[in-house]
Amino acid sequence: MRNFKALWSIPLVSLLVACGGGGGGGGDSSSDPAPVAHDPAPEGFYEGTSDLGAKLMGVVLDNGDYYVLHGQDSGGTYLLQGVVLGHGTAQGDRFTSSDARDFDFLDGQIYQGSLDATFTQKQNLTGTITESGGGENVGFSLAYDASYEQSPDLTADAGSYQGTALSPEGQGNAEVDVDTQGHFSGLDEFGCQFDGTMTPRDSGDVYDLSVSFQGSVCAYPGQTMQGIVVAEDGELIAVAPNAARTGGVFFIGQKALP
Repeated sequence: MRNFKALWSIPLVSLLVACGGGGGGGGDSSSDPAPVAHDPAPEGFYEGTSDLGAKLMGVVLDNGDYYVLHGQDSGGTYLLQGVVLGHGTAQGDRFTSSDARDFDFLDGQIYQGSLDATFTQKQNLTGTITESGGGENVGFSLAYDASYEQSPDLTADAGSYQGTALSPEGQGNAEVDVDTQGHFSGLDEFGCQFDGTMTPRDSGDVYDLSVSFQGSVCAYPGQTMQGIVVAEDGELIAVAPNAARTGGVFFIGQKALP
């Protein structure tokens, strides 16, 4: 996933991104249905466009979780307009998801829906997102970005990042310091302190994220959230939902020069 630098000028919007993982329940295994076998997900970084002209940048993880940013270029600046996310499964060359959510920052709505796509591994992902409740049905075409195949490198990605932290409650300047062990701490302009860990994933140039917030000035005081981090070319983007997937945090920053 390239060109994070273009995301720096983000309009003041209610921003939420979240992982669409699922949970399993216990019970009498003799009465449980047989598990359905799934093929490998079309994991990777992707870039492309929607049939409405939006510029798309996203990632599909090896477990089928996906995050897709959609927005517009304006004078060389990428204006983020929303995020589509969820969890999908693959059967053959088809990738489908029944829990897609489009967090539309232009109208402040969250649209639920489904995703139906076809793919060729390490080449492309093409399909449609069908939204309910007044949303739009949007086609998309994405090309694979091979930078996904690099390995996370904490030595290279460690450093101090200055940027913007956003949540449904608003946005503000923030600074995050990451060490070579993947531990980080940060502070936003309102005095909210946070810290946590970035752990390299086994597949893809992506980190698993755990972040905790301290202080009553934080939007989520005392809470710990899970998400992902992508760090590339001196830029870092992090997303983490709350447990209910009704709020979350987003940070994008650029590494300060030594």
